[in-house]
Amino acid sequence: MLNPIALIASESAHLLPEIKDLMPLPSVGPWMLLALQLPPDDIARYADITQQDASWLSWALARQHRALESLCESVPIYRLRLARFGL
Repeated sequence: MLNPIALIASESAHLLPEIKDLMPLPSVGPWMLLALQLPPDDIARYADITQQDASWLSWALARQHRALESLCESVPIYRLRLARFGL
């Protein structure tokens, strides 16, 4: 399961910094979706709203924010909200 965090221009993919668990998803068009891979323990928390306590949610948001900050230093991005999708 993945946490989509941003869109970038596909032509900028070679400029991406190394970020733990960052996964650029294959793209055919002008945009590429970037996602963070979720640790197995967190997949259930994303799926069940009752497991999303404040300390866990702040960790998830901070993780996404740190990744976005690193990306912004290298490439222009379009930020996405905290979300998930399965692959």
